[in-house]
Amino acid sequence: VELMVEIGQDRFMGYPTTENDSLTPFSDTLNGTNIYPLQNNPLPLDWDFRHTFNGREGNVNATNYAEHVQDRFSWYSGNPRLSTAGSLYTMQGACDPLATNSSSMGYYPNCSEKNNDISTGGVVAPNPTNAQVYRKASDLSPFLKAIYEYHQDIKNIGYFFANSGAGSSVMFPHYELDSNNSYQSIGCEWMRNLNPIDPELGPIGTDAEIARCHPEGANVPTREYNPLERAWCRDQALDPSRIHLVGPYLDAWSKDSWLFTTGKAIYDPLTSIFVACVLNDFTPDGIEEILKEVGVDKLGGLILARNDVDGTVVAVSKYALDKKINTIEDISSKTGVDQEMFNEIKSIVDFSEPWQPEEASGKFATALFESEESIISAYPVPPIPDEYDSAYVPEFFAIFSLPKAEGLGATIGNVSKEVDKNVMGIILVTVIVGVVGL
Repeated sequence: VELMVEIGQDRFMGYPTTENDSLTPFSDTLNGTNIYPLQNNPLPLDWDFRHTFNGREGNVNATNYAEHVQDRFSWYSGNPRLSTAGSLYTMQGACDPLATNSSSMGYYPNCSEKNNDISTGGVVAPNPTNAQVYRKASDLSPFLKAIYEYHQDIKNIGYFFANSGAGSSVMFPHYELDSNNSYQSIGCEWMRNLNPIDPELGPIGTDAEIARCHPEGANVPTREYNPLERAWCRDQALDPSRIHLVGPYLDAWSKDSWLFTTGKAIYDPLTSIFVACVLNDFTPDGIEEILKEVGVDKLGGLILARNDVDGTVVAVSKYALDKKINTIEDISSKTGVDQEMFNEIKSIVDFSEPWQPEEASGKFATALFESEESIISAYPVPPIPDEYDSAYVPEFFAIFSLPKAEGLGATIGNVSKEVDKNVMGIILVTVIVGVVGL
């Protein structure tokens, strides 16, 4: 996520007033001017697959999916056309002019080429920045493809732009949005909050930008999708100091799959204007594998739980989770960790108040809990930083249980060292899948 933010800031340096590349931090040694080093081909709109081999279908199918998306093919079962040739671009009202059947995924009423006019932003929410956003966003596609291919747990990855209030998106892999779907808008009144980077600039969005959003409570067709009307993007924009994590939740397209969404807002380093939200959808499968591989079972059990009200369980080393969202209380009969104990773990250190790193680490190192069968300790993930950070808050707790039968007095010193090593395995996975930036 941090990498995506840095890449986005470099590409959009000077947004929105500087439309050319003169402020990008890359210089051409031959002529002494600044130029962005990647000049990618223009991106297709989501419904447009003319770039693929037969002009109408994607390049991924049931016979070659292992080459393109590896084991992720089933995740896109709701999207009959899928391409990894590049990213997609979408804006409000973009549609297939040839789609006349209202059940078609690319259908939009009275669709024409004007709906897809990049220079104006289309007919639904025309705006002055779409052409700039589209040109620069196209150059981000190679990065998205590389990150997607390297990290096997990612389902979707992309940038979701403010685009003068109209919203627009670049996302990888390329699949068609379904015009038969819709969502409920939260509106854009939140953009009246002061700019969190530079409050002297005034509100995050202008009245004209807010007017390009659908009002709160409106049922919005997918072809008018605006990320600014979604809570995950709002939360990123209002608090750009940290990486945000949502989930786990059941994927709308695959009821047996869990997803996390993580991201961070991009504000321009020069103008302090809100540019985009970053989105990274991924599965917790990699975390589960690490819990099995790090070898804690020879000492005890390890739970990875979200730092939320109910303690949403992401993975357990000794037990298979049901294909539904589990909480600490749901599995307490197996683990010995119930809701009351989890609340005590969360209260070991109050990170909403000023804290000292050494003191906070010491409290977790010495805090022990007891169930009928186990001695239990907990560690925050990501780990407590060496220097005080007011924005730090644990996203997870790694909860280790040692059976009393193992002999606490003889093993507690070794357990502490072993757990530290194993927790590092989990931390590495959270870095790999993009949960946190350390």
